[in-house]
Amino acid sequence: DGFFAIALDNLVQLLLIPALCVGVVGMSPSIVYGRILPGIAVSYIAGNLFYAWQAHRLARREKRADVRAAAQAFVVSSNPDDRMFVVNFNEAVSLGLPAGTRFSGNAEQLGFAIWRAPAVGRTALYDAIIEALRHLQESTHDKKVLIVISDGGDNASKTTLDQVLKMTGQAN
Repeated sequence: DGFFAIALDNLVQLLLIPALCVGVVGMSPSIVYGRILPGIAVSYIAGNLFYAWQAHRLARREKRADVRAAAQAFVVSSNPDDRMFVVNFNEAVSLGLPAGTRFSGNAEQLGFAIWRAPAVGRTALYDAIIEALRHLQESTHDKKVLIVISDGGDNASKTTLDQVLKMTGQAN
């Protein structure tokens, strides 16, 4: 979303600056198109490379960008009428949306829930799947899908894989 917003802002500026410089201020088109716009293009490239470098540094430091970016990409590309929820987990399992919000179609709200997930500690993957299956049963939609994204295998659940498979088989 951030890179899209920057690109849109850059495009609007590229359209407005020549129009304002030539049409309102009365600058020579040769100066606007020959010097100003090339300078702006260089600054956009340098700025976007800097933002990408910062994002890359943060991702490497946090060691969780791929997992969260995949989840966020799924949310953003989904139908806005779809209703989703987030289950965050390490050794503890919790729902990611604000209290009282069971499901959401708001990409920003879901993205926030994804990015605030703890990425430290152990992984209670099976416990999280059980919680997600229980939560999914509250949905009134006929079609239900559970997508699990984790950065590791289970090493902290009280639930066993057999229990997860049994509950998965019973879910509709």
